[in-house]
Amino acid sequence: MRRVFCLGVSIFLLASVFAQVSIGGAKCVVTGLVYQYDINGNWKENEKINICVDGGVLSETGTTCIETQPVPFIKVQWSEGKTTGKITISSQRGTDNINVNIALPFNPGFIETTNKQIIAYNKLPPSLSCSQATGGNCSPSFSYQWEQSLNKLKWTAINNATERNLSFDTPLTQTTFFRRKVVDSNSQTVAYSNAITVFVTPEIKKK
Repeated sequence: MRRVFCLGVSIFLLASVFAQVSIGGAKCVVTGLVYQYDINGNWKENEKINICVDGGVLSETGTTCIETQPVPFIKVQWSEGKTTGKITISSQRGTDNINVNIALPFNPGFIETTNKQIIAYNKLPPSLSCSQATGGNCSPSFSYQWEQSLNKLKWTAINNATERNLSFDTPLTQTTFFRRKVVDSNSQTVAYSNAITVFVTPEIKKK
């Protein structure tokens, strides 16, 4: 019985030592932003900790690794071209790490149709093709809404125009601007495609 008890105490003490260091923060990130990660530990006086970042840099030093006195948090900027990253904290108190997924920047897509179209008065414009939205979140869920404007300042939603591309069922009688609004429901992020102009020639009235 004594051996079992001692073994149990040893395992508990070992687990306690390695549980005395922890790091927490965002696990889904995008490049170009700075993220704060909180560090907790039962530190000794004059103790040093090592902090290393894989896939990014410590924003305050611009380096990937530092040895420092215990700090309550660090700030990390994740690098472009990476899809995963990791932060590791190690000291005499133990070691902990956090793995992150690095999402691509939010790209709302691009209207591939020429920026300038000219149609006759009261005619249907050709369909507008726009590339898929990408990035912005590790697991994005995109929804589309096409918008139109007469002055490129005030935009209104087009009824039932929620697909990737835009097909027209109503002729145009005046020059109009079009763009596609994209919403990522998981991050509640909104972005817009480029805007294109459909020029409408003046009405030709019969004499």
